[in-house]
Amino acid sequence: MSSHTLDQYDVKEELGRGASGVVRFAVHKETGRRVAIKTVRSIDAQEHGRAMREIKIRLEAGPELVPEHIATIQDEDGQRVHIVMEYIEGVRLDTDADAQLHKLKDLAKRWLRACEAVQSLHERGVVHRDLKPSNFCLTPEGSVWILDLGTARMESAANVETLTESGQLVGTVLYMSPEQARGERDITTATDIYALGVVGYQLLTQSWPHPNSHEPKAYLAHTVNSEPLSPPLRGDFARIMLRAVARNPKDRYDSAGAMARDIQAAIDGRPIEARRGEAWRQARRALVRHRMAIAALLVLALATLSIQQIRLADRQRELAAQQLQIAEMEVAKREAIEEEKRNLQLIVRGAISDIRENFEASRLADAVGSARLAAILTEGFSDEDTKRELTEELLQNRSILMQEIVRLAYPELDASAPSEIVTDLNRRTTEVGS
Repeated sequence: MSSHTLDQYDVKEELGRGASGVVRFAVHKETGRRVAIKTVRSIDAQEHGRAMREIKIRLEAGPELVPEHIATIQDEDGQRVHIVMEYIEGVRLDTDADAQLHKLKDLAKRWLRACEAVQSLHERGVVHRDLKPSNFCLTPEGSVWILDLGTARMESAANVETLTESGQLVGTVLYMSPEQARGERDITTATDIYALGVVGYQLLTQSWPHPNSHEPKAYLAHTVNSEPLSPPLRGDFARIMLRAVARNPKDRYDSAGAMARDIQAAIDGRPIEARRGEAWRQARRALVRHRMAIAALLVLALATLSIQQIRLADRQRELAAQQLQIAEMEVAKREAIEEEKRNLQLIVRGAISDIRENFEASRLADAVGSARLAAILTEGFSDEDTKRELTEELLQNRSILMQEIVRLAYPELDASAPSEIVTDLNRRTTEVGS
């Protein structure tokens, strides 16, 4: 709306005032509709830009940005910026919070509604970047509305800027995420989840997740470089707070809706999602906190491991050498046995050969002696195949010898008789002289 159309409204009272503008309660003279008129002084270019950005985001998002949690724009002025919004009757989110600490669940319900409102904003692709109790309106019915979208961005463009025109960081120090405090350009919904965690931390404990809250630079330094302090309360609400304000965005809730579900579960006394993986997150924080000592221990462990590996390698080489020595000894032993066996075979075959020679020379006594020696030597073989082979040779020569002995002892026998007698003797015994 233009400046002269402000006459259409009957301004009743001032709702709030800041360095750059004022918000007033008014009633439309014709329709009686109650509105809040946010007027931004045009001399403040930065605040003027914030107001125009808020209007643009609302218009770009379209009608879907009008759930019960989001105030709407009804008119605007071109020169001095006047934003006319639906009037929401209520108070700041943290009003009288310090007087109601004994009603922890009632305060948690306020926190829950704020998370649900931000989830509604995120579902429409908007990142707020400056969530704090003064930007939430708590109605008498318990609903929570988001009133200010001056720092908001569509998520697809949220990484365009993190500094104001004067070079200051976008956001409020006490609610600023580490990545926001570092001036990173890639600001996502994780930044809003961090701010919601601080809102709940402050709402339920009346304290802050980092020390030096009265010294902005020191507070931001702790926010960027250190893990948040444990809240002065125990239980699931504390777990939810710590997960929401985790320094690493990946350790936070995936969405404001997931955080709201955990808050509702804590109110109802049901298990919460934040308990899962808590041990790992604590271990990782401990690793970061003691990284120098852990690095030293790791170096020592690696050095110890290297020494052990060297010793193990030496021991393995010793064992390999011992095994090689044993194998060589076994080979030498087998070769010695084979050599001994070959020598014994030569001796046996020599004795068998002597049987023939002595027999042919009519030295029967010597032939019998050679046969007896050959039999004794043959019996000493442990190798069955060799023993069988030599025994067959011995039997053949012994049979010839015995037939001749029988023929000489009994000349009156038929020519075939000695052979039959010897065959019978061989069947009864295989020993020479049996």
